[in-house]
Formats: sequence, C-alpha cells, structure tokens
Amino acid sequence: MARPAGGVRGYTLFELLVVLIIVGILAVGAVTTIGNKRSGSVRSLLDEVEGTLVGAQQGTGVGLTNVTLLADGTWTSASNRLYLDGRPFDPKYPATDFLVAANVWDPTKRIGSLADRFISRYTMNARDHLYAGVITTDSEQTTALGGRTWLAADAFVAGLPASLKTPLTDALSSTNRLFKGAQNTVEINSQTRRFTTGFHVCIVGLAGGFPYPKGSMGVLVVPANSATIYKFYIREGETTWRRQ
Repeated sequence: MARPAGGVRGYTLFELLVVLIIVGILAVGAVTTIGNKRSGSVRSLLDEVEGTLVGAQQGTGVGLTNVTLLADGTWTSASNRLYLDGRPFDPKYPATDFLVAANVWDPTKRIGSLADRFISRYTMNARDHLYAGVITTDSEQTTALGGRTWLAADAFVAGLPASLKTPLTDALSSTNRLFKGAQNTVEINSQTRRFTTGFHVCIVGLAGGFPYPKGSMGVLVVPANSATIYKFYIREGETTWRRQ
C-alpha cells in the first residue's frame, strides 16, 4: 500500500483525546492555583488589618489622649491606594491640639514613621495585594457575595453572649464600614482600650483588581464599646461563614 505523499498523516482519535486531557488538566491546575492565591491573600490581608487594629489598641498606653484610628482611600480607584493609621498622638503636643480635625489627620503629629501605618497599593510589587482587597461600597460587596448571604448576627452568635447580637448586627451594617472611600475615624478609649463605635472591615478576593464573585471573603467586626475584634471567613464557592 502506497504511503501518503510526503509522508504526511493525520492525528489519531487517541492522540487528540490525550491532548484534550492534558489541556484540561493544565486549565484546572491554573484555576486552582489562582483560587489558592486569592484565598491565601485574603487571609494575609485580614491578618495585616487586624494587626493594625490591635497595634492601635496597644498604642493607647503611650499617652493620656484617646487614639483616633484613621481610614481613607479605596482599593479599586485610579489611585489604587488605601491606608489605615492607628499610631498614637505624639505627647509632645498639647492634648487640645487633637480636638482640631486638621491635627487629627496630620501624620507628623503621631508617633512613628509613615511606614508604621498600614498602607496598601494594587501594584505588581505587592503580590498578595493583587489577589485581595478591601471593599468600600455596596456594589463591591454585592459582586463579591455573588448571591451568597451577607454575615448576619444570627449566623454566628452561637457560643457568644446573646447581648452581642444587636451590637454585632449594627457593626455589620453598610453605614458602619471602616473604609468608606473617604476619610473616616474611630476612637479608642485610652483607659479601657475599647473602640467607642462599632465597625467592620470586609476583605475580598480580586480578579483583575476587582471583587471576584463567590470568592474567599474575610470580615473583621468590632461592636460598639468593645475591645474585642471578631474575625470571620468564608471560603471560595462556599456559603457558610466561619469564626476564625
């Protein structure tokens, strides 16, 4: 039997199937890797922000004035910049100076360098921050939830005092986000180390710099007049929140 001209032959069905299987395995591996990066980045960023909040509480022992926690910026804006400053006021300034809003926002009147603030940018140099960010709007939260239910006090109050249900619910309202896309402040009492108002911080997985639907999410919740920071997490694709 004569061979085809030039010795050219087509691929067999078996060879095509092998190629398709290899491509499928590589695609699944790529998706899994990215998913793991998002999950790990959400947890890492959650820990970073929690560390800043705890540091601000510890800073109340430096002076006699309350510590004013500052939050500003957005994650997905053109500037891609967000910061959280919990450094205590410099005691060399009179306490009355910090009754003036301009002084509260003056970074030079706090102890420590600017590097002591939590400052994040969505840049190629911040690898974890490519896959996780802090939300500031209802639309970002809705996108990240992807149809899942937002945290409700009923879902996690088990094992906690019933008296926490209302404060936790209030702290989780959209009006009590710590990051609002604009300047926001929360005071920490210098004597009790309690946050005087309730708030929450929601961190989500990102894809291309924007919230990823049904991705991993983490939430830090602080009830009003509480010194405790509660941490909750939901895994990518899952519907059940877990206390960390």
